[in-house]
Amino acid sequence: MNRWFLILFMSLSLFGFDTSTASKIFEKIFTGIIHKEPVNVYTSNPTYQEVVKLSNSLELVAKPFLADIVFADSHNEIPKNYNGVIFTTNVSVFQTCQNTIGAFYWEHGRPKIYFLKQRLEIKKILLHETLKRYIVIKLP
Repeated sequence: MNRWFLILFMSLSLFGFDTSTASKIFEKIFTGIIHKEPVNVYTSNPTYQEVVKLSNSLELVAKPFLADIVFADSHNEIPKNYNGVIFTTNVSVFQTCQNTIGAFYWEHGRPKIYFLKQRLEIKKILLHETLKRYIVIKLP
């Protein structure tokens, strides 16, 4: 019984992240933030590098200073002394890193997307009309 549970768990872990769907989601988000194509994206996360590579509208760049946006899942994925635009999949990073303008993450099995109004204004970012409904005044 334990062996089957382990096999099932490992299968779900391996196939739980759909890079194709994630690529489409982040393509819509990033092109809605940065109004140009391709959007230059820097991420040190191998999983998210694959997500960016699958998109026709996103371009993976090797250095953060070449990026329009840095895509991070944790604090240690944010380049030191980076003052540009950051988007995250981690609510903790969103809450604590002042350059993080928005987040997409799962909470209680539901997707959440937020953009903080004050940070958008500081970075002089005007979101595409389809993303404006996700702007919040206070952090979640």
